Amino acid sequence: MEQICSVSLSEVIATLLLRNRVVSARDIVNLNSKITSMYDVDVVDDDVEHLFKCVSMDSDFNFMLRSDLDYSSTMDDGKTVRDFLIDNGLPSNIRDSVCPDVMMENVVNYNFSNVKRLSRPKKWFWNIKKAQ
Repeated sequence: MEQICSVSLSEVIATLLLRNRVVSARDIVNLNSKITSMYDVDVVDDDVEHLFKCVSMDSDFNFMLRSDLDYSSTMDDGKTVRDFLIDNGLPSNIRDSVCPDVMMENVVNYNFSNVKRLSRPKKWFWNIKKAQ
């Protein structure tokens, strides 16, 4: 198993956001405790600002996906929100042991009714415009 000395607070938050759209400070503390009890690692405070591409925080230190985004939304760099959270979350060996259901939960319980389909201009519109 890979030896890890520390994980960051932003990794914990990103992993928890894979499970729930809103993560409370209590959720973060509980997962921190679980990680430190299972592994000989420290959870270090880091600058979580890089998460604010798709995450917001309220005055009670609850973190949530931005209201205009969903897990399948594509960000400026071409990644989906879900992929961004996976890339910025806990290392897979820790994630899979402390949150074994986090990767499947999004797929199984995902509400596809909120997915917005991006539409392209109708082809006939372009043909008419060019003909004029």
